Amino acid sequence: RKEPNLSSKITDVLVKDYVVEATEELENGWLLLKQGGYINGKYVNKIEEQEAVKLIFQQNQKPKPQPKFTTVERNKNQLISRSKSNNANKSIRLDVVAPSNASIDDLRKILDGTALEGIEHALLEVEDKFGINALFTLAVAKLESAHGKSKLARHKNNLFGMNAVDGSAYE
Repeated sequence: RKEPNLSSKITDVLVKDYVVEATEELENGWLLLKQGGYINGKYVNKIEEQEAVKLIFQQNQKPKPQPKFTTVERNKNQLISRSKSNNANKSIRLDVVAPSNASIDDLRKILDGTALEGIEHALLEVEDKFGINALFTLAVAKLESAHGKSKLARHKNNLFGMNAVDGSAYE
């Protein structure tokens, strides 16, 4: 990410077992990367410097592996609108296990005026902690909670119908 927090823009996606070098570990657990940007420390395994040097040399001998996900370029007809000051080349990722590249502001625009307004940070937390695309999580929440208007959503804070499996699901 560009800054050491969940609401910061995603600048790159790393694949499993790719070795990166950190120059500093911040108090909040984020790591400042030598090549620029930040990664949450809970997503990395620390290794000894001697082993890292060997692995970095090996991975530099071949092209950087790219994550596999589908991208859809944004345009004025899509759900997420863009102010004139935003980067016109930004794309959102729709693959369930790829980062969405959505910011807090993007999610606020989607949720503004809805019964789900205010869950933006939670959506990005789910994405960061479990690797599930924030827009996918939002879509499931909207579907399962009638856009946040169901009785379970309003009174039990249950957006996904968890454990609501029988005729007395509300109880």
